[in-house]
Amino acid sequence: NDLGPDETANVVLSVSCPSESVKDDWSWAYVSVRSSNREQFMDDLTPNTSVRIPVRDVDLAVELDTLSGNPSATMVYSMTLTNSGTDPDDFLLSIERCEGCDAWGVELSTLFIEDLEEGSSYDFEFNVEIPVSARNTDWAEMRVVATSTANSSKSDFVDTTTNVNKIFNNQIIWSGLQILNPSDASQFEITVVNTGNSIQSYTFDSNQFPSGWDFENSFPYSTDDLDPYGGEETFTVPFTVPNDASPGYFNFTVALVLDESGVTVDDVELSVKVEYYAEFDLQVIEIESFDGPGATHVFGVELTNNANAEDTIALYVDDLPDGWSYCIGSDCATSITVLKGQTKSFELKVTSSPTEAADTMNGAFMSLVGVSGLNNKVTGYDTFTVYTNPVYNLDVETPSDRKDGESGETIPFQLTVTNNGNAVDYVSLPSAIAPAGWISTFSQSSFTLAPSQSKVVYLNVEIPANVYGGDNVIQVKVSSDQSGQTIDMEFVIYVPEIADIDVELKTTAGDVTAGATGKFIVRLSNNGNTIESLSLSIEGKRSSWFSLPSDTIDLEPGGYQEIIIEVNPPITQAAGEMSGTLNVTLSSDTSKTTKTALPFTVLKSYTITDEIPEEEDEGLFGLPGPGLISVLLVITLLSRLRRRI
Repeated sequence: NDLGPDETANVVLSVSCPSESVKDDWSWAYVSVRSSNREQFMDDLTPNTSVRIPVRDVDLAVELDTLSGNPSATMVYSMTLTNSGTDPDDFLLSIERCEGCDAWGVELSTLFIEDLEEGSSYDFEFNVEIPVSARNTDWAEMRVVATSTANSSKSDFVDTTTNVNKIFNNQIIWSGLQILNPSDASQFEITVVNTGNSIQSYTFDSNQFPSGWDFENSFPYSTDDLDPYGGEETFTVPFTVPNDASPGYFNFTVALVLDESGVTVDDVELSVKVEYYAEFDLQVIEIESFDGPGATHVFGVELTNNANAEDTIALYVDDLPDGWSYCIGSDCATSITVLKGQTKSFELKVTSSPTEAADTMNGAFMSLVGVSGLNNKVTGYDTFTVYTNPVYNLDVETPSDRKDGESGETIPFQLTVTNNGNAVDYVSLPSAIAPAGWISTFSQSSFTLAPSQSKVVYLNVEIPANVYGGDNVIQVKVSSDQSGQTIDMEFVIYVPEIADIDVELKTTAGDVTAGATGKFIVRLSNNGNTIESLSLSIEGKRSSWFSLPSDTIDLEPGGYQEIIIEVNPPITQAAGEMSGTLNVTLSSDTSKTTKTALPFTVLKSYTITDEIPEEEDEGLFGLPGPGLISVLLVITLLSRLRRRI
């Protein structure tokens, strides 16, 4: 090639020795250079080439020959290859596995090192991947070999030991959230899985359970030894939700303790959802009641809320007969609110119809029904029976209980008998009580009345020929054969009154000695038709001398009575004709008085010797003269003397 001034060109002379050459064989070569333009410019060179045999060697070193790692981890060994020969060389890298290490992954960052100068080094990496399922007791010894490509007999190796770390790992599986009601019994299924690479046992424990929850001493719980990579054990945790548990979520943390170290390695949160639920107990204390129609029957009721929250429970009476009514509580409420776990007592009042028929056999069967306000599908009831007692209540009305009549007439009275009770009644009318000689009959003396039924009955009264005047009372009884009820009635027939009293002086007192007693016999006769209570009195100047047997005398029509009236003139009374007047006054007519004279003669008493002054003449009878008085006195004395002899 053309060369410019001061320009240089390099020329390579390649000399190859024969393959059979041996050490120290040599050869020379003549090399000349000449200018193609000017031949006088030329130069030459004679190089000498001898045969030399290169030394091949290799050194292989590792920074750390032992490493530990977790399963599935890759351990990286840093290695250095040094060309310890005398000439550049190429090297092959290879791996020798240990027996049973097929699951271990190995890899070199390079498999061939090219043209490495003598004395030079080359860094590379050897990667060992620990199997995913390696246990902590597993290990692998691998060898890396470096071989000279120029001389395969020249090689070097290093051994690496890879250990498996102990890995603690686990998994907890449980049955999940449970939705329950108070008092429900259930259980959790808890499974622990040993996902580590060593045999381990575990203990479950917890102290976080709320008060009142019964877990039946399930904790602590210890497992058996579990194999690595999937060894598992399941245990059951039974429990009961408290009766008074409130609605909401209840979470319980359970710790998992690794027995080897005593350290909590995991936990599980068990969860229970307590729902609002309805449950109540409705009890009518009295199961039956007896009373009459229209009565109010009172039943005691207890309502207990067994739910887990306050509940407003609607109440009503089912199968209530027509015309009946009821009242719940003091304010006739339609619902009652009861706190959780509490009991309320109240009264149920049931009022029957006023016209309810008697029923003591079957009764009115009813139910007190409650409907939960928390869940209207939850109902409760209790039954009770109301019996209606028979009520026998007769009522009797008459348009008139007083009439006028005369002898020989028949007077009718109308009676309307009504059964105001609620059961069939048997009515009887016993014979009426009438005055003597009167005849009274009923048009019907016994009959049956249904409830609210009425019947008209006539009382016929025959007035006798001889009858008292005035009010004549007929007594009537209306009786219930069922209840014994008796209604007393009085009917009055007025007969015109005829008052006629006769006063007859049957015997006079005659001669009455002064100081002695004389007697009149008077006959009183009632010739009228009225019962008379006769008032008797004495009038006149000498009325104080008279004594009546009674102030009043009762006489029935046609009756008579003889009475004795005594007269007692004073002993000092002078002889003479005397009298008094008997007054008989009618009770039926006090304006009518019959007067009857009671005359008598007073004789001078023999014990009186002095001359007694004459008294004034009394009516028809005057006083005797002195001569007569003397004669009478002598006669009286002689009479007394004869009685003594």
